[in-house]
Amino acid sequence: MAIFLIVLLLLGLALELWSLYDGLKHVEADFAPARDRVEPGTPFRLDYWAANRGRLPISYLRLELGVPISAEVPGGEEAEEERFTKFIPSVFRLWGRQRRQRSLELILRNRGVHIFDALRLTRGDFLGLSQVKEEKYLRREVLVYPRPVENDALSMALGSYCGDVIAARYLIQDPILTAGIREYAGREPMKTITWSQSARRGALYVREFDYTREESCGVLLCTNGLGPLENELLDLCCSIARTVTETLTQKGVQVALHTNAPLWGYIGNRVWSCSAGPGRMADALDTLARVYAASRCPAVELAGTVSRAARGNAYILIAPRHVPEIDEALEALRGLSGAQVIPVYAQEWMEEKAE
Repeated sequence: MAIFLIVLLLLGLALELWSLYDGLKHVEADFAPARDRVEPGTPFRLDYWAANRGRLPISYLRLELGVPISAEVPGGEEAEEERFTKFIPSVFRLWGRQRRQRSLELILRNRGVHIFDALRLTRGDFLGLSQVKEEKYLRREVLVYPRPVENDALSMALGSYCGDVIAARYLIQDPILTAGIREYAGREPMKTITWSQSARRGALYVREFDYTREESCGVLLCTNGLGPLENELLDLCCSIARTVTETLTQKGVQVALHTNAPLWGYIGNRVWSCSAGPGRMADALDTLARVYAASRCPAVELAGTVSRAARGNAYILIAPRHVPEIDEALEALRGLSGAQVIPVYAQEWMEEKAE
């Protein structure tokens, strides 16, 4: 019996010494979001795993996931907050050569780029007398898109703006688009009557137009006049830009999105542009998710760059508030492009919603 106890003690001592020596040398861990682009308030899954690459078991391994402090955990898991990070713990017990994976459901409600960049590992020794700790710095991004506009009055106004752009093709009389003539039915506008054909045929005839010409619109998101901490106003600007862009693309209008705001993770030109045609909204949504409160160039420079780069049938300029700098940009854009330019000021809609 004594020999058996001595063997157990020696075996326990050997395992204790081995666990102290081995530490986290044979431990691997990582995590990744199941989706890196989500709508605000939509749950998504964060997958994480731990693996024991050694031959002997690990009796206690504590893995702490570092998530943005704004992240919500519907499951109610405990969390420890430190500055801008929230650490969510999970305990593993691993046999030799074993890998275990788990998932966590999270919700992010704020537009922007959310960074997951920390992972803490703690391994206890065999007898539970001491611990070995390590912190790994990783970088995983999750983009949260801006919300579509929910204000009824704003939605109606945007619908009117978009309707004006879409209807422009019916207001422009271009002889190249004339598809033919037909007899006057009494309901057509007088300006559509072709007098030469009417005189030749002895009856009133009107021109028929082919309205299949592709319409295009430039949406400008201008951040001049925006304070560095006015995130709510910036979010509303991005929501308006999303609603305008989606409304136009759903009507078959080719849209180009332009902004002079800097983008998280990108070092680019003073004006950033991307296409947002039907079926190509991903680039525009990514851009609106990455925008933050600053300006790379004056509003007039944004207007000049856009008018020289591509000529649209209409432009919608979205700005935080009505300031003289925006008026100058509007005049420059109208003068350089000769197209219809519609301003939308986010602060006005915010004040109306507050009332």
